[in-house]
Parts: sequence; C-alpha cells; structure tokens
Amino acid sequence: MELEKKISIHYQINPFMEGEGFLFEIEKGDLPYAVFGSDCMEVARAVEGKAMPYRKRESTDELVPACFDVRTELYNILRRGISTVEEDGSVKLGEHSPEDLFPKICGIAVKDANVADQVAFLLEEKGYSLKKKFH
Repeated sequence: MELEKKISIHYQINPFMEGEGFLFEIEKGDLPYAVFGSDCMEVARAVEGKAMPYRKRESTDELVPACFDVRTELYNILRRGISTVEEDGSVKLGEHSPEDLFPKICGIAVKDANVADQVAFLLEEKGYSLKKKFH
C-alpha cells in the first residue's frame, strides 16, 4: 500500500524562534501520525538538534515543542481542579480537551536556511513531497 507523504513548508513567525523561520508541516492525509512523528524525530537527530519537532493542539491550533512537559501541565490542571464535563459527555481539563494534552507531532521548526535545506533533503530521501508556502 502506498501512502501519500506530503509536507508544506511555511516561512513565518512562530513561537519557537525569534523572528521568522521554516515550519515543515504534514498535510492532513492518509499518512499515520506515528510514521511522520518518528520520521520527524529521526530528521531532527540527523541535523544534530538544529531542528525542533513540534506538536499542534487540535482545538486551538497552538504549537508546542515535541518535548513539552505533559506531566507538569496535567498536574497543574488537576491541582487547580479545573475539569468539566461538557453536554456531549466529553471531559475538558482546563481549557484543553484530553487529546490536546497529548498532541501528535505534526512538523519540524527550523531557523537557519542551510539547516532547512538539509531537513528538506532528508525528508525527500524518506519519500516526502514538499510544497513551499510563503506567508
């Protein structure tokens, strides 16, 4: 079975670096996030930590580093006792749904253009097609 492996490259201001940088982000498709997430981590290691895998919270589109501390965040929410049951029966912890506390890796952030070229090359070697989108 062939899975589509499409990535958009955005050059924009983002929360991981001062000024603008490159965000390599998977396009929603049929590629399982587990495959893309492991590829992101492998590429980040290959460029020796000059790229940062990141996650996106589904409900707010907030970007967080892949290494953010879920335990501390969850502890603080539970300590404050901010959990509610919505009308549809779903549970909300603070302002986040449970899925938002454990978001999936959806991209790689890079500041330097030379490192971005390396990341692009490594992703293309893994079979990804890249589409540039500049804002």
